[in-house]
Amino acid sequence: MALLDLTWHCYMDLASAAFYAGHTDQAIQMLEKAAQTVAHLAAPNQRLAETLNCMGVLYSHQQRFLRAEKCLRQAVEIFESSPQPDPSKLAIARFNLAAVWEALGRSSEAAEGYEQAAEAARQAAAAGDDHLATVLQEMADIELAEGRRTSALFALREALRLHEQASGPESWEAAVCHDKMAEWYLAENRYAEAEASLLRVIRIKARLLGTDDPELARHYRRLGELYALQNKYPEADRMLAHAARLSLASAAPRVRQLSQSLHALAETQRAQVRPLLAEKLRQLADRVGNSRLDDEARKDILETIQWLTAYLDRG
Repeated sequence: MALLDLTWHCYMDLASAAFYAGHTDQAIQMLEKAAQTVAHLAAPNQRLAETLNCMGVLYSHQQRFLRAEKCLRQAVEIFESSPQPDPSKLAIARFNLAAVWEALGRSSEAAEGYEQAAEAARQAAAAGDDHLATVLQEMADIELAEGRRTSALFALREALRLHEQASGPESWEAAVCHDKMAEWYLAENRYAEAEASLLRVIRIKARLLGTDDPELARHYRRLGELYALQNKYPEADRMLAHAARLSLASAAPRVRQLSQSLHALAETQRAQVRPLLAEKLRQLADRVGNSRLDDEARKDILETIQWLTAYLDRG
């Protein structure tokens, strides 16, 4: 039995290595060997279910959704047949199967599958499993990369709920989830929800890191860009100017973040018919982007930001 277990683990590790090296077909071949190794074990065959779940994910990655569905259905059935089903494994398998149904356009089945996955996730959290939230968060990244946006949002919401339950609503883990959800809402033009998520991220990180930490610059920039999309230019200018100031004040200036904030500020000035200021900001952004953040550039940026902030305060 020990040798069989070792062989199974070897095939699973080889499959993982092949997948991350970009050789998905080879990874599936290793998984098939892993499945053959444990196929004869007594029911409920947990090793086989884990292997089938991985195969389903890889088939889905290749958009071979009918094969993926078959593997994932078998995995779910095996996990469910256990006298004491593992809610974490069951949640993940159900989530993967629901994502396949969504990709196949079977929305009602997908919705039901996501609900079942959510229920299993709640059971896992109640049993003290704090790893599932991280798994769901990683799943969301995969779903977004594959274009399955609904399932990605489901995963993020569940991950957030579990992180808040395990670490608290003001934890770093919760902030990371809110950040990812903000980007999801922004892409869907759901501005009110995106704003709420970004403000939550800023509040949590400011409390944990300090209000002037350069880590906050990106979030202020995204909030400024969000306001600009809604033509709320004074609010956008304040957020973008603050983002630029934070990036510049860092001990090791974050030049990419600084350049992005200055470019965004240039766009808001152009939209407000301030062509001279817009051009100046664009030139400063280009200087920073070309790694020419010398003392003169620093001075120009600070003076420009201070002038704009004073102008906004007078308004």
